[in-house]
Amino acid sequence: MTKMFTSSLANILTWVSRGILLLAAIAGSLSNADAQTLPGSGKALTFSGFGNYINAGAGNRNITQQVTVEAWIKTSTSNYQFVLGKYSDGSGQDKGYHLVTNGGRAGFHGRAGVGQYFTSGLSVTRVDDGRWHHLAGVCTGSTWQVYVDGILEGSTTYNYTNGNLASSVPMAIGMYYLANDQFFNGQMDEVRVWNSARTEAHIRTDMCRRFATIPGNLVAYYRFDQSSGQVANDEGSVPANGSLVGFSGNPWVTSGAAIGDASVAGYPSAGINVARMWLFAANRDSAVVTNVNAQNKGIHLYAVNSTPQVSPGTGTAPSYFGVFSVPATSSYTVRLSPESGTVPASGLYTRTANDALAWNTTSPTVTASTLVLDNQTYRNEYIMTGRTLATASAQLSAQVSVYPNPAHRTVWVQLPASASQQSVVTIYNTLGQQLLTQKLIDSRAAQQLPLPALAKGVYTVRIALAEGTVTKRLVIE
Repeated sequence: MTKMFTSSLANILTWVSRGILLLAAIAGSLSNADAQTLPGSGKALTFSGFGNYINAGAGNRNITQQVTVEAWIKTSTSNYQFVLGKYSDGSGQDKGYHLVTNGGRAGFHGRAGVGQYFTSGLSVTRVDDGRWHHLAGVCTGSTWQVYVDGILEGSTTYNYTNGNLASSVPMAIGMYYLANDQFFNGQMDEVRVWNSARTEAHIRTDMCRRFATIPGNLVAYYRFDQSSGQVANDEGSVPANGSLVGFSGNPWVTSGAAIGDASVAGYPSAGINVARMWLFAANRDSAVVTNVNAQNKGIHLYAVNSTPQVSPGTGTAPSYFGVFSVPATSSYTVRLSPESGTVPASGLYTRTANDALAWNTTSPTVTASTLVLDNQTYRNEYIMTGRTLATASAQLSAQVSVYPNPAHRTVWVQLPASASQQSVVTIYNTLGQQLLTQKLIDSRAAQQLPLPALAKGVYTVRIALAEGTVTKRLVIE
């Protein structure tokens, strides 16, 4: 009797556990499907600082000597708190790493099985100001570094070789697992773990955009874009969905992190000219940032290739743009242009970030092709509405020729005889950067355009006429 009861109970428990796992998997799949529909930075996760965290599993994800940990965080506490850790101290396995804030400053520390504690030092910038900041901790194998908003703020090199970061301790987001302490208080988004040492250029290039195609060395990738549930989906190359532990209510909130689908970045310290930054959205709307002031340390321009959760009105563009600059007092000018290159009637709305939801009206300076806002500071998002576009008809487009194509050192543009005298040709590279602009004086004859110093590649030629804008593809060999 006892054996039969025990066996039956074991079978019941087995099937119950399988059912729970199946339900969790279904919930995770539904949450993930929901996540794919969220624009921009989507959702974030709120941590209370008291007993809640994410258990991301004990697997080491092929991390041994090098690692990079990234996260967007928003916190107002100066307490010592873990952003992410997979760490065992000197009395245990003496291995692992942890990205932290301490006294309001960021740091990246750890051990590599050689009997020594390693630290990047703490950042100069305080991150406990209630604003969103991007943190990155890097271990190259012997150098430990911490970045804040794309800027290296702490770095220490140690004399050791053949270290090993791998431990059996679970990876925990939002707390120090072994000590059951140092709980994170604030919001977190876009957590990434790499099994390689990311460079400064890598961090800056990718921090304000999410990945559609997952790189092989991005071994853990928590976007936190679920709207509910107790599972944090891992979209990394070595995925292990995280379990939410100790959360009450619904901790998923709208994120205010500066994240889009595409982005460009400029940092004066890297010798990159930030005087003019250009970016195209997927629908070919474009944004340009100019007049960046001298105190700027870094600036990002990003595009979101979908409509926002809350639209400001009818005729809203199917994409929008954002700017994230460092420090918060940095100023700039932003110019938006619709896909047609012509703005006969448009409006421009702005908001501080994705979590602001509501958009505010603006009074931009309107030119023939752009909407301009001066004296912008820190960060904002921008969207065009009321887009009555002067797009070219198929007949007009067929009457415009760009030849030869492929071209070499020169190209000719032929317009229809009926075209307006006020015609402008602009050539862009694949990054959306404007390389050449020339007015066409006489539309009745073919116009020659020199192509000075243009490298081999594919370019976009945009011909703006009063009757509409024609876009052509040009190959230079």
